[in-house]
Amino acid sequence: MELACISMPSAVLIWGMIVPMMLAVDFPAMGGIRQQPRGLLITIAMNWVIKPFTITDLAWLFILGLFAAWIPEAMG
Repeated sequence: MELACISMPSAVLIWGMIVPMMLAVDFPAMGGIRQQPRGLLITIAMNWVIKPFTITDLAWLFILGLFAAWIPEAMG
C-alpha cells in the first residue's frame, strides 16, 4: 500500500503519534512567550546547540569505541 513511494500504513501510524502532541499545545498560552521568553530560549539552545554535539559524541563512543570490533573494515 504505497502512494507516491510512501508507505501508507507508516504514514498513518506516524500521524497517529504526531496528532496527540499537536493537540496538547496550549495555543492561547503561546502569547505569553513575549513576556517570559526564557523557556523558549532554553529549548532552542538545547535542541540546536547542545544536543547535536552530545549526540555526535555518543555516536562516536558507540560506533568507534564499543562496537568497532564488530564493524567490518570494508565499511570503515
